Amino acid sequence: MYYLYANWKSNKNITQAADWVTTLQSALSPESKKALEEGVVEIGVFPSYPHIQRVSDMLKGKKGFVVGTQDVSEYGDGKHTGLVSASAFAGIATHALVGHAEMRSYGDTQEKVASKFGQAIAHSLSPVVCLRNDKEMIKGAKIVAYEPEYAIGTGVIATNEEIKAMRDRIKAITDCIFLVWLS
Repeated sequence: MYYLYANWKSNKNITQAADWVTTLQSALSPESKKALEEGVVEIGVFPSYPHIQRVSDMLKGKKGFVVGTQDVSEYGDGKHTGLVSASAFAGIATHALVGHAEMRSYGDTQEKVASKFGQAIAHSLSPVVCLRNDKEMIKGAKIVAYEPEYAIGTGVIATNEEIKAMRDRIKAITDCIFLVWLS
């Protein structure tokens, strides 16, 4: 199985988001459509919060597509102004990024990432654990996205040898789906 996940970060307004989804669907080759239908490929879209519902509605029922959130709160429902609990995504998202390097740079500690991971699991979201190194692995992770620290926002990507070495280290810890973020 091949996984192609797109993190939109803080890009696109609602019109651009809808246009992107429409363009993606119309640009798929017959072979790509077949691969999606047969479960050979999964395309994940991670729009910013305001666009998740719209993108989810546009992709509902389209085999091979998943929609995720770029983050979830480490807390459950309650008095956490500005944070979005994992339960808020019920019915509109199936996945959640946790531990993204940018969120870590804003103060997400390994403990906070573990809490977010737990919240995602508790609310039936598949967490995508983002790593800059193997020390950031979360026990029980099934989907891992790797981007080395030097590559974040620079346009530089890891070499095939670096990616393979990280994949091997992660696979020695747990059997998971291993993704590579390309900035």
